[in-house]
Amino acid sequence: MTHLPSLILFSFTLLFLAACGGESDNGISEPAPVDESISFIEACHQHCDFSHDDPEDCPADLTESLNSCFLKCAAEDDMDLSESCESTGVAFYTCTQTLSFICTEGRTDPTPANLSDCSLQSGEWNACLLGG
Repeated sequence: MTHLPSLILFSFTLLFLAACGGESDNGISEPAPVDESISFIEACHQHCDFSHDDPEDCPADLTESLNSCFLKCAAEDDMDLSESCESTGVAFYTCTQTLSFICTEGRTDPTPANLSDCSLQSGEWNACLLGG
């Protein structure tokens, strides 16, 4: 009989966790994990596709902008990047898929509206491109 209060408390706790889902959802979205198996050029192309999917205030036809994005990816892929720099690029382009894109006044190509959400990855990627 001495274990009865502990058993009741344990059972109540399990029922409470099951009813509440067991995990808290604080509304903070985690950045998408970097897929280690994806290549640099694939990550860049996915970024191009995503950023041209449904950007705000952009012209209806973004074909020229999308083609320009793909050419930029190809040019960066042709650069002599170290393996660590390529993985930094993958991390940056993967992060951009969590952003929203917009065409700012006077521009016809989408840019991230909230790039600060990927500021760490962006800074590391820019340092790599500058040879840092």
